[in-house]
Amino acid sequence: MIGITIEHNEIVRWTSARGGKPVVRPAGEDTEVPAISFEDQTHDMEVAWDYWLRTFDNGEFALLYEDSMKSGDLSRYWRIVPRYAEVVCG
Repeated sequence: MIGITIEHNEIVRWTSARGGKPVVRPAGEDTEVPAISFEDQTHDMEVAWDYWLRTFDNGEFALLYEDSMKSGDLSRYWRIVPRYAEVVCG
């Protein structure tokens, strides 16, 4: 199942259940983008959840995520997307 959320508790729960950590990535001179890192990814700056969530809200982002794969295993698929993106269905 694919979901999208801005709920802090859901983001922390989803990430923690998969062994992920809150990180930020530089996106310009004074800009950071929140991201999620797993044990095999160490190139981003790990931060506290409070900092991550503040960056997430200030940037007006949402988390697009997959809860589980077709096999039933927990999925680690995620993307940070604009919170107020225009969606076109057709």
